[in-house]
Amino acid sequence: RTSTYTVREDLIWRGEVGASNGRFSATFVVPKDISYSNRPGKITAYAAYAGEHAAGFTENVMVGGTSANPPNDALGPEIALFLNDTTFVSGGLTTASPELIVRLFDQSGINTVGAGVGHELLLVIDGDEQNAMDIGSFYQSDENSYQRGAVRYPLQKYLTRLNQDRLDPGLHTAEVRAWDVLNNSTTESVEFYVTEAEDLSLRNVFNYPNPTSGETRFVFEHNQPVGTPARIQIRIYTLSGRLIRSIDADEALPGGTLTGGLIQVPWDGRDEDWDALATGIYLYKVRVEIDGMDGEKQVSEHIEKLAIIR
Repeated sequence: RTSTYTVREDLIWRGEVGASNGRFSATFVVPKDISYSNRPGKITAYAAYAGEHAAGFTENVMVGGTSANPPNDALGPEIALFLNDTTFVSGGLTTASPELIVRLFDQSGINTVGAGVGHELLLVIDGDEQNAMDIGSFYQSDENSYQRGAVRYPLQKYLTRLNQDRLDPGLHTAEVRAWDVLNNSTTESVEFYVTEAEDLSLRNVFNYPNPTSGETRFVFEHNQPVGTPARIQIRIYTLSGRLIRSIDADEALPGGTLTGGLIQVPWDGRDEDWDALATGIYLYKVRVEIDGMDGEKQVSEHIEKLAIIR
């Protein structure tokens, strides 16, 4: 016995909206990249509240036709790219298989259908167009918005497709091309640096502002996964080597775990007696310690200079 059925592969819109007294409404713009055969589509809804769940669907909706008053929009989506979290800065350190975060905004809405030729939400790594990945299925609209949303895409999925375990050490690029529902496009890219090994490594250690009249921030990048337990210590010395201030533990890293991107530790510019430092050149040492996968401690230290001008 032979059976046939229809599979709907093209997602017009997916998002979250709030409900009140059991009722909700959602607004979005239907993309140009739809079938114009005027055939039934499908709306699926899922709701949850206080441990209760509800789900349902309807196929009593027609998809097709063109608006007599389409939006006046000739600009492509705004794209912001990050690795692991939204504090990441292009060119920074990351793990060998990070998570790509794509923040998107367009006044008309993001095209996630991808049915038009070349209109997919595409990810290209290191300029390899032949192995471009459609990441549209990972797009999630922000709550109560059809204009703004994000993609969180583990690059391990891309590597698995290429039968690779990890990215090679060195500088890499991730490029994303996105389309809005009116088929305007934008392309954005981000650079990231993979270190030789997963051993703890620090990069771009500096303080800002420098010179400073007092307050400053110690900043550095690391190559460890987000959420790695760590202990940070920053010590400030005179040029003769006398310790004048130590920033430790929760003061240096509230919560005790590493975030992605830049780690920033503020300092008020005062010594252990809460006195302001005199004008001059000082040394500071940034020390980061983690527990490695084998249980052994890993430590990375950097020494830099800062200037106080009053």
